[in-house]
Amino acid sequence: MLRWLIDNTLAWTQKHAKFLVHKSEMNMVCTLLKLVQSFLVDFEAEGAKVPRDYEDILNQILMFCTIWSIGAAIDETSRKGFSDYILHLVTANPDIPKLYNTTLYIQYPFEPQAIVHKIPEQTNVYESKFNYKNNTWINWT
Repeated sequence: MLRWLIDNTLAWTQKHAKFLVHKSEMNMVCTLLKLVQSFLVDFEAEGAKVPRDYEDILNQILMFCTIWSIGAAIDETSRKGFSDYILHLVTANPDIPKLYNTTLYIQYPFEPQAIVHKIPEQTNVYESKFNYKNNTWINWT
């Protein structure tokens, strides 16, 4: 799931986004992985209980971290498009590459995958934060 999110969001940003400051793809991916690691610390603690919905929580964490690493590097005018793109991407629509004119310059073909996100409807992804303890997205604006 993580590779899929990274590949697709990087492909979109290469084609449609402007960056405030040039940031390498490797740097954005490192930021994403550090954010993921910061969420997982509680699950790694000795004696920590793994929640029943751990896979769902992990998918929400991956989505949040993608937004605030790759999506955070782009300028304000590109963010609305990125928000629309990532919300559409996780619906598993097989036409995403055609609809958004993105070509993946990787060895793997596009494979639609779904994440049942819990981001409030009619919101921009930058207006919500993920509370992993409750497995909910909360508007913070």
